[in-house]
Amino acid sequence: MARELETRWNARLQSVAELEEEYRREQGRGLSHLTEDEKAVLRGLVGDVPALWQATDRTLADRKRLLRGLIREVILRRDAGAKGAGGFTTLRIGWKSGAWTELQVRRPATSDFARTPAAVLQRIRTLAQRLPDDQLADQLNREGLTTRRGLPWTGRRVQHLRAYHRIPTACPALPRSAQPRGDGCVPISTAAVQLGVVPGALAHWRKWGFLRVEQKGPDSPLWVRLTDEEVARLDGTRASQGCGRWTMRQAERALGVPRAGIWERARRGELIGYRARVGARWEWRISPAGEQRASAPGAAAAQ
Repeated sequence: MARELETRWNARLQSVAELEEEYRREQGRGLSHLTEDEKAVLRGLVGDVPALWQATDRTLADRKRLLRGLIREVILRRDAGAKGAGGFTTLRIGWKSGAWTELQVRRPATSDFARTPAAVLQRIRTLAQRLPDDQLADQLNREGLTTRRGLPWTGRRVQHLRAYHRIPTACPALPRSAQPRGDGCVPISTAAVQLGVVPGALAHWRKWGFLRVEQKGPDSPLWVRLTDEEVARLDGTRASQGCGRWTMRQAERALGVPRAGIWERARRGELIGYRARVGARWEWRISPAGEQRASAPGAAAAQ
């Protein structure tokens, strides 16, 4: 047993001796004397550490090696605040040159990680006065703002945050009165009263693409944005001023599509419908989007 241990020990010693000899050979090859030009380059680099740190080809591993070459030790000293309550921590950095640098940084409280920044809350308060939750979420995402967990905003997340912080909205998902929302939309029943029709008529106009209606989900209320221009388009004012190039039949012939095709193009925003009073009845006049006025329907048919 003793002879076997001695043999193994001698083998290990021989391995150590071989490794030490290989290390000396590598040192002899690698540690060649620097030329004067190389020394000048090295002095320039040492004198411009920020450039070394910010170089585009610098990797994270390179920056770690750079710090190890500059810093001897770092001492952290926290204040007397309660654990998890936040406060300030003093950092003392000992450089290999012998110099010391002292910094004081804020130490976040444990609850800070579960808190929405005040600037984001204020932005939501402002936007909630003119946007419903889903549109508010889209606006926050466009501005590059995220939730406290770094997630993109959704209408539901905005709704939950508003409820938690008691932030009112001027654009509720469920109307409690006939008053318009902050974005100018009104319930469909209110819009029907303003236009002098039954709510079912507006449902047909929506289906045909002649009325833009907002609805968050299948069972959510319908909202209509009735600007002065929209009212004039739907109460006959614009048609009496010459807007609307074709009747429905004339539009079918001029565009070469059936009535369902007219509705499809209207839903895509390619055609605009103007409601016109003709004697005791109402009918629609159709124009391409962007066209404000046209000749009377009879003249258009004769062309």
